[in-house]
Amino acid sequence: MLAAFWRSDFLYLFLRRPMAVAAFVLTVLILGGAALAPWLTPTDPYDLITFSLMDGLLPPVWAEGGDPRFLLGTDDQGRDMVRRSSTARGCRWSSG
Repeated sequence: MLAAFWRSDFLYLFLRRPMAVAAFVLTVLILGGAALAPWLTPTDPYDLITFSLMDGLLPPVWAEGGDPRFLLGTDDQGRDMVRRSSTARGCRWSSG
């Protein structure tokens, strides 16, 4: 059955359409991000217990004074910008 799929006209026509392949790749990336969201963003950025006001306004990790715990730094309330701006968590909620 799988061999018949590889020889089918559908696969041939699909691979000849760049927009179809791009849409498929984008869909796989979004669904992969949704599936990996618990590991990409393990904590809730809006949970009051997970952040500290003392970590507020830290610069990104590559800047002087950056903290390796916060790749893109923190906002004024000490929330990690990676977790806060992550679309993976929102995708997981909308597709779950």
